[in-house]
Parts: sequence; structure tokens; C-alpha cells
Amino acid sequence: MLQEVQKDDGWEPLDMEIPFWEPKPGDELRGVCLGIKKIPTKMGDLQVMEVLTVDREKYLVKGHKALIGYFKRINEGYGVLIQYHGKKKAKTGTEYHGYTVKIKKPGSGQVGLTELRSEEYDDKTVKALIDLTRAKHGNTHLSTVLQELEDIYSDGRVTEEEYHRIRGVLGGVEG
Repeated sequence: MLQEVQKDDGWEPLDMEIPFWEPKPGDELRGVCLGIKKIPTKMGDLQVMEVLTVDREKYLVKGHKALIGYFKRINEGYGVLIQYHGKKKAKTGTEYHGYTVKIKKPGSGQVGLTELRSEEYDDKTVKALIDLTRAKHGNTHLSTVLQELEDIYSDGRVTEEEYHRIRGVLGGVEG
């Protein structure tokens, strides 16, 4: 191990690398829910939804008062569309953040929920990843396969070059 720590490659960062979605009025976030979890903060636990966008970027959506009720109705693998309308004023004079939240459930043509089939790929590594994902998660939705690839990469089981190559092979898949 002492020889390994002298090398510059293979280090896994422990800080959070997924940015928070910080919308401005008129912004929207469109993608697939990868899960809802709690993260520790100085002010206590914060519930967040992890979203993989159609551009293959990940964001955490903060579960503050205006959104937390929606989180209860969104499951992993659902398509989500969140539009931010800015601060609004209630009839009582109280200010709040205005959002429109829409979902697409599996089987409704949702982006990212295509069932990938290993026999449709020539690449042995991609076939193995799809089969592993099916064995571990019971489905081969694009979002689940990409999450499994992320897990394998963060565990150091594939190189960065291989990670990007596999993402490239899977990147052309649409839901």
C-alpha cells in the first residue's frame, strides 16, 4: 500500500462532487431520478433528490418546503421535469418559491428508462455491465446501468479511460 499511495492515480475523492441545482427564474431541470436521500448539513439532515439530466450531468435538488411534498411521490427511475418560477407572494403576504413539477412513470416513454439488452451490444464489457446491473438491481434501465458504472468506477474496478469509453457506448441510447 505504501507504494500505491506514492502514485498520483487511483485516488477517490471523499467530498461531494455532485453540485446542487441552483435555479434562476425560468430555469428547468429535466432528467431521471436516481434516488432520494438525506445528507448531513450544519443545520441538520437535508433531503435531496439526485437527478441525471438528459445531458448526462448529475445534480442534487434540495428538498425545501416548496418541493419536499413532491419528493414523496417521485420514485427512483421516474422521469422528472422541474421548472422554477422564482419567488411568489401568497395572499397572506408570505413569500415562497414557485415550482412546477411533472413526472413520467416507467412505461410512459420516459427518458432513461429504456431496458437495455446485453445481446444488442457487441462490446463484452458493456454486455457484462448490463448483466451485472440486471442481477443486482432487477432492471437494466439506462439510469440504473449508468449508476452501476459510476459505482464500479468509484470503487476503482475500471480505469478512467474505460469508464469514458463505456459511457460513450451507452451515451447514444435514448429512452
